[in-house]
Amino acid sequence: MRDYGHGIPDSLLTQLGHKIVESPKGMGVALMLSHASFERLGGKLILGSDLAGGTVAQVHLPLLTS
Repeated sequence: MRDYGHGIPDSLLTQLGHKIVESPKGMGVALMLSHASFERLGGKLILGSDLAGGTVAQVHLPLLTS
């Protein structure tokens, strides 16, 4: 997923998904829960951001095999 907003500063980006991060717009609880859920499924959530060009969220999940 990508947005073209203001981006996330590097100082906050490294914390998102790992602990509750308070900001003027919220506490980051949804990202923390999402990150934990993807890890439990054997996947990962990768966040990247550029202050001039927005934020990208990538979700990687393993393939199911029978």
